[in-house]
Amino acid sequence: MYRVTFYVEGRNRRTNYQSEKAARRGIVRWLNKHHQATDVHAILYGPDGTPEMFRDVAELGHIDTPKAPDFYQSQAWLRVRVDALANAKGCCVLCGARASEGVALHVDHIKPRSTHPELELDPDNLQVLCGPCNLGKSNRYSERW
Repeated sequence: MYRVTFYVEGRNRRTNYQSEKAARRGIVRWLNKHHQATDVHAILYGPDGTPEMFRDVAELGHIDTPKAPDFYQSQAWLRVRVDALANAKGCCVLCGARASEGVALHVDHIKPRSTHPELELDPDNLQVLCGPCNLGKSNRYSERW
């Protein structure tokens, strides 16, 4: 078990990690998040209790961070996206703009993936919007237009 105590401007927080690699990744995230603070550091305690202090990401050396596969490049998303575009007959459901008019069409998640990840591939949670309508909607609205 690895323990890290994070300090920022007089406050501290402790977190336990299963591996040294995970603990070091946590330190990198913490230091990057608080890089503008004047008094920030992290202390890593290994299984033997020996402490190591880090004030800068450079002190940690290179840390491999796994990258999650890009959802929007997945075969599952590409299939459901094509189906949504076909069902919309090439036009924005809000304003009626058409791809044939040179307007970029977006397949929009009605309920955002950030708050409803379980609906990311649900065809009933998708609608086709033109670029301006989708950007205007953002994640403020969650109704089908």
